[in-house]
Amino acid sequence: MYNKIPAKVKPTTTSGKLTYASAFDFDFCLLLRERRCVTLVNMQDAALEVESNIMAVEKLKGNVDRRRQRGKYSSSSDPKIDKMTKMIESLAFEISKLKVE
Repeated sequence: MYNKIPAKVKPTTTSGKLTYASAFDFDFCLLLRERRCVTLVNMQDAALEVESNIMAVEKLKGNVDRRRQRGKYSSSSDPKIDKMTKMIESLAFEISKLKVE
């Protein structure tokens, strides 16, 4: 759509990117703008990546919440796996706090 706007009235590329990013909610907009895309097309591609990342975080967060509700923390015989599990849960919690802030 942006490319179909006549040159006389077309907003600058920067203005177009800001308007595009602002169409999303605040958290999404911030993550998208942090990508520092050069073109609007790059920003649209980045929006798909940001969306998939947010969806993955939500899924991780949901998995951690469900395990906490069940109260089942399966302890494996390998301490490295236990340590990695705790680290992933901690990261998921920190990411969820960042989203709220």
